[in-house]
Amino acid sequence: MRAGTELSGNLRRRRRDKPQHSQFSLCQRHDLLVDIERLGWTDTVVYPPRFNIRYCAGRCPRAVRALGVDTSNHAMLRAIVRGDRRRQSQAPPSPCCVATRLRPMNMLYRDKQRGHYDIWQLNDVIVDACGCR
Repeated sequence: MRAGTELSGNLRRRRRDKPQHSQFSLCQRHDLLVDIERLGWTDTVVYPPRFNIRYCAGRCPRAVRALGVDTSNHAMLRAIVRGDRRRQSQAPPSPCCVATRLRPMNMLYRDKQRGHYDIWQLNDVIVDACGCR
């Protein structure tokens, strides 16, 4: 077996293919696959059968902007104030890793009552970028 792989039954997977988010990783985008069949929506949703809506997770430390993560000035100042030991009793919550850019997605669905197909455009479904806010 090559370095960097592991076997689990008949499934061979590289370690770098595993989700990399943890309480120690910086704010970033991660995959979140949606399967219409598993949701029980196959009577209504025709296409796509599967899609990746993604999500944001990770830490937003005080120096996150220097590390290349999109951060608002407000979140950066909040992190600095939170780190001030003299203000611990009044410390604001830490900045959060959130979606900063979303895009729409089209779905073909079947209207059984009317007997026709239509296209839904769902706004703000797919995460394109994450940041600390």
